[in-house]
Amino acid sequence: MKPASILLAANTIAGAMCKVLVGYAPSWKDISDVDLAKYTHVNLAYGTPQANGTIVFESSYSLADCVPRIHQAGAKALLSVGGWTGERYMSDILMSPYDRNELVKSTVSLVTSNNLDGVEIAWAYPGKANNKCDKFDIANDASNLLEFLKQLRAELTRSSSGQPKLITMSVGVIPFQGPGGPLKDVSAFAPLIDLLSVIAYDINGPWLPTTGPNSPLKNEAGRGAPYSFSSAIDSWTAAEFPAEKLVAGIGLFGRSSTASQDMTRDSTNQYQPQLSKIPRGDKDDGLWEDKCSGKPASFSGIWSYKSLREQGVLKAPDAASNGWNRYWDDRAQVPWLFSTTTNVFISYDDMKSVAAKVSLAVAKGLGGIMVWDITMDYQDELIGEIRKGVGLKPLARMGPVLSQAIAIPQLHVDTFVWPAGPTQSAAPATNTPPQGGGNGGNSNNSSGSNGSRPTIGGQCGPNVNYRCMSDNHKSQEFATCAGGTWVLQQCGTGTACVQNGASVYCDYYK
Repeated sequence: MKPASILLAANTIAGAMCKVLVGYAPSWKDISDVDLAKYTHVNLAYGTPQANGTIVFESSYSLADCVPRIHQAGAKALLSVGGWTGERYMSDILMSPYDRNELVKSTVSLVTSNNLDGVEIAWAYPGKANNKCDKFDIANDASNLLEFLKQLRAELTRSSSGQPKLITMSVGVIPFQGPGGPLKDVSAFAPLIDLLSVIAYDINGPWLPTTGPNSPLKNEAGRGAPYSFSSAIDSWTAAEFPAEKLVAGIGLFGRSSTASQDMTRDSTNQYQPQLSKIPRGDKDDGLWEDKCSGKPASFSGIWSYKSLREQGVLKAPDAASNGWNRYWDDRAQVPWLFSTTTNVFISYDDMKSVAAKVSLAVAKGLGGIMVWDITMDYQDELIGEIRKGVGLKPLARMGPVLSQAIAIPQLHVDTFVWPAGPTQSAAPATNTPPQGGGNGGNSNNSSGSNGSRPTIGGQCGPNVNYRCMSDNHKSQEFATCAGGTWVLQQCGTGTACVQNGASVYCDYYK
């Protein structure tokens, strides 16, 4: 395949990367009652590579039934190949030209025979072991992956009769490993990949000596794992992967563990000693065994957000039920729960923390958001926040959305890129974070929610981040406060700016 054709295949898709919401449909779950129209892309997880390069897809749903349903909902259907146990043979397969060719053939066959829109390669850790059973080659995994993607792109293009197919990946919080550590330049992968979903959750958990946030917006130095939602984005963009193809992952679930002390005695600190025993999570949690670990079967400790609400742990999106204490971590920008009766700690995402994550992803110019998984939300409380944040049209059945903008502390971006359309005027480079929240303006030309129009290039105050340029729901233009100056932005074609308190989003014309 000629290099120009590779670029054409990727760039054909890249123009639609501004409003992406990827949702995973686990093969072991019932997704029959899920409204797939909430998502732009649905990843059917997982197809499991065998040692010889063939793929086995065992599922509670059939591709023949599921793929047409996804298409009828207006979303794209992809097969996710790999996963936690499914990447076990990836290193060996890609090392062998014969087995690599078999994996390409198996992937293309599944895509074309089931009318899929593409494939996700779910190999999060090339160059290192995910668990004891995984094979890895720190010197060659990344380069072998690149050759595989070139071959896969060429074969998908050849077999698709001119209809572009997607190749996406899901990856960890740092770039692929090489002999010198994480790769510092992954730009060679970009023309071959349409979307790169960063798994920015499962950062802290019961495998560590202390409790901590499952997915902190920002990590706290010296406490917990040294990663976060923000650092994951920065790591990949610093390694020269384009932000507009990055999709940041949000978990619609929480992880529980057992603290060794009463955490309410120091409620400002969610990093406290914990026991190795994992408590049972929600009603769907059960004993499971990872044969590679050599450890006895245990619970996962996972609570879906849906179960937190339905099983009475949360009586409202921002309020715990009796027996539970809810706290908010200003640095991590996430809530956490604690029971003084059982010493169980739960870290999860709620409407407020999800809104903060999406705001940061938008500010950094990302292509969209990915969620695990499509069965875990409660009355669209979290998905509603995500769709609003990335500029997707609200669905009629969606639940409440937050009434106030979320302030993101220590946000440093050079250019604000709204996901619904290109920036008309770039903000100057600045180390001054935009200020958050509030309905009033101050100073010269600042504007609140009272209908006053900001002056582009004029000063903006600390209480307003965004303002529509017109209140009639007809104009695409809006302004953002960047470095103390109003900067002109524009919604995408066919949409208009809508003011919602101190925040804005892009919606279809009324």
